[in-house]
Amino acid sequence: MAANNPQAGSISDIRLQLTSLGLLRATEAIAWTSIFPYVYFMIRSFNDVPESKITFYAGLLIAIFTFAEFLSGMVWSRLSDRIGRKKCLLIGSLCGMITSLWLGLSDSIGHAAASRAFGGLLNPNTGLVPTCTVELARKEEQRASALSFVTFLRSLGNLVGPVLGGLLAEPAKNYSSLFQPDSIWATYPFLLPNLAVATLQLFSLLFTFLFLEETHQKLQGTPDVGLKIARAITSRLFQGQRQYDYEMLESNQGPANAQAEGEETSDDTQHADTSSMADHDPKNSELDETASPKRAFSYQTILQILSVSLLAFHKVSSDAVMPVYLAAPLDSSTKHLTGGFGFSGPTIGFMLLSQAIVAAVAQLAFVSWIINKMGPLLAYRTVLCAYPVVYIFTPFLPGLSITISSALALALVVLELWLKVLLSSIGYICSTILITRTTSAERFLAQTNSAAASFSCLARSVGPLITGKVYEVGDQMGYAGLAFWVLGLVAVLGAAEAFLLRDQV
Repeated sequence: MAANNPQAGSISDIRLQLTSLGLLRATEAIAWTSIFPYVYFMIRSFNDVPESKITFYAGLLIAIFTFAEFLSGMVWSRLSDRIGRKKCLLIGSLCGMITSLWLGLSDSIGHAAASRAFGGLLNPNTGLVPTCTVELARKEEQRASALSFVTFLRSLGNLVGPVLGGLLAEPAKNYSSLFQPDSIWATYPFLLPNLAVATLQLFSLLFTFLFLEETHQKLQGTPDVGLKIARAITSRLFQGQRQYDYEMLESNQGPANAQAEGEETSDDTQHADTSSMADHDPKNSELDETASPKRAFSYQTILQILSVSLLAFHKVSSDAVMPVYLAAPLDSSTKHLTGGFGFSGPTIGFMLLSQAIVAAVAQLAFVSWIINKMGPLLAYRTVLCAYPVVYIFTPFLPGLSITISSALALALVVLELWLKVLLSSIGYICSTILITRTTSAERFLAQTNSAAASFSCLARSVGPLITGKVYEVGDQMGYAGLAFWVLGLVAVLGAAEAFLLRDQV
């Protein structure tokens, strides 16, 4: 919400709207991750799945969601250009509630898979939330902070999801004193966590309805019932205090004023400070009216989309393989790099929890500072160049447990997990900023961001499947670290391609 004050446009003035966008991403993350602790037990409860196929279908239920997002991403972007970003986000939240309840009421693998597929198809957040964020943060120096704040809230969702799913699944079995064995919670043992997810999604829907302003430049002046209700409520609650205008600024008051504050273009290594970073013009609103859709994907935009897809591929593949590698028994053989770390389940859980906490703290504390200090292009290149080094050395860490000490191996692998989550936090935000800069016209922001999100979803779907197979083959050959070296090669390709990137069209 823009406040009527002379400093409108600072990050504090859009904090409430960024909170709305962050809540949408947080509840999406909760819905995505809450299934992880109980997916195996859920599939085992289905009578139509043989025991030998449980692992396969568990991976399918997880992968099908992101693959469906890939299929629908561009559709949501075009629809949002017609009816507005806010309406699409509200539709997505409503559909998310329905598909969450559908999953909780599923009694067969077909119903569960269909609920996850429709959950992905009907989720516009991956492309539209970054678009709304950069449209709200019109000043270049605001964008890293705005994107970090939204991503921070999503990180909290990643923390809450597994805990919520693990605690609330099968309540009649785990909390027999509270839930009767002949109740609905026994008939549908995985309904309660999904009901909790749906409740959180309802809260984010209502928050978005009341407080999020339309960010599409052409649709900003349309009447908004939710904003009117919010204004009526706040005027009653804060009578006699400073009032806020919940109407979006007219298009000639927003972008034009923002553009008047700076027109310079950053070069590859220029720092993102207030004096040198110009607003993302993209090429003025006049061009927005006449630009051909063919110009939506410039050469640089295509390179950016390819780059972030490669990042998503090796980052998520590493996340999928790492728990298996951490749990694999330690092998004292020095002939090959066989075996893993041999950590226990609780130890791995605490390690991954610490990684999620570091991600949330980093987003809130210093990720935006690093990006603004280095500039998004230099920061992005640095991140992509660091990944291959991390992957190459990962298979050598288990051997330290034998040659030096298990405590050192534990400390180094935890530091590696923390480093990787810091790198990904910086990398994804830089990518969004660079895609915004290289988009030829503002009217195409939803299309380019949705395309980047869609292909990243595709990479997240196929990456773990391919890497899991490579890990299996490598383990049979006596080189358990083969999967990480393959990911290192992918990361090298991504790092090399980064030097073709520019921060302008």
